[in-house]
Amino acid sequence: MLHDFLFDIGNVILKFDFSVGVRRIQDRCSETSAEDLLATISDLTVELEAGQIDVSTYVAKASERLGYSGSEKYFIRAFEDIFTLNEPMVSLIGQLHQKGHPLYLLSNTNGIHVPFFTREYAVFELFSGASYSHEIGHMKPHPQIYQSCIEQHHLNPTHTIYIDDLVANIVGGEKAGLLAIHYDPDQHHLLLEKLAQLGIEFND
Repeated sequence: MLHDFLFDIGNVILKFDFSVGVRRIQDRCSETSAEDLLATISDLTVELEAGQIDVSTYVAKASERLGYSGSEKYFIRAFEDIFTLNEPMVSLIGQLHQKGHPLYLLSNTNGIHVPFFTREYAVFELFSGASYSHEIGHMKPHPQIYQSCIEQHHLNPTHTIYIDDLVANIVGGEKAGLLAIHYDPDQHHLLLEKLAQLGIEFND
């Protein structure tokens, strides 16, 4: 039987490091510590990913707080490319696609990152649809984001395998009726074992 698959992105398909972005703008800010830069705008980043502010507003507010003297374009470029591919997961997704399993995305993300990673990484071409927090207006593990995703993609939760790296999000997925599997990118083999228990096997 074919299952629908629902994937988180961060630390599942793509590993990420927000400090990469702040280090790129560090010399243009009155703040000097990368850790301080991140802490100063952390609440704004949450607002961005929850769809409460748009990208331009985020950059303007962040720039004011950080004493950033560069352009909006440079800021976005600095923060968009903070990812590296999780190659074992990319391979697994390719095999799932070849087997005919419908693939979907469910991610807490934003209007800076989505245009970048969908443009730069071919793996995202294999997905039939995506539900993003900044478009829905709720972040995982809020119940509404799961319900919106299920409705948007006409998913049957009892036949949908949901993969996420955060326990709180997995709990939210289970409450929505999804077949939720907690994922650790450093123990990829455990995911393969759990999928095998569901009758889904892959090449290593």
